[in-house]
Amino acid sequence: MGKHVSLPKTALEDVASLVRLDRQQTVSLAECFTWPESIGPIGQSFIHVVSERIRVDLEQAESIILVCQFLLTVVEGGSPVGEVLDDLREFIAKNDFSTDKEALSAFDLRRNDLVSLLAPKPSRVRAQKVRYLGEVFPTVESFRTVCELRPVFEGPAGHEEIIGYVSVVLLKVKLSDSDGEESTVHLQLSPGKMRDLEKIIKRTNEKLATIQSKFGDELLGSRVEE
Repeated sequence: MGKHVSLPKTALEDVASLVRLDRQQTVSLAECFTWPESIGPIGQSFIHVVSERIRVDLEQAESIILVCQFLLTVVEGGSPVGEVLDDLREFIAKNDFSTDKEALSAFDLRRNDLVSLLAPKPSRVRAQKVRYLGEVFPTVESFRTVCELRPVFEGPAGHEEIIGYVSVVLLKVKLSDSDGEESTVHLQLSPGKMRDLEKIIKRTNEKLATIQSKFGDELLGSRVEE
């Protein structure tokens, strides 16, 4: 029987951070991984929420999330949870060189909790469907505007003077593709185009409000953790 899990030795501490969690922390972590934000690519806001929910620092939370995301991907690819955990235990046993095999003992103590963490959940399956159907790439990740004043010069060469300024707005749009790779698009907007954009956004919000009013609980979308 082939192995389902292959990890480098350097991953032991990250794995140990996961198996050392107590039962309540593992339950809270399992809940976090039913949210749309848990389906990669992982954002900083999700890391902050997990850190608060399971009461660990941000660096440790990120390590735990990466291990969970990897294991869940293996399970969701069709590998049985029990066999995935058997492989994980073997990895820990081979690389835990502490005197009392602390990481291995923690794994054995928490195995049932890890089964519950990795077991397929309808809410996560639904979140994956919603994410798949709702994403069109490239996806906008963020906006930023830069306002500039550009001087207008007049006069003979060597004796030009500033007679006024032109206002320019640059809109920077950060995008991501299906692989999580990011790129940035720069758009120049005149004050008139800014007003047009404001009208379009207002009209779009009105449309969304109408959709929300008509369909209500039938709408399936991203959970927002601010």
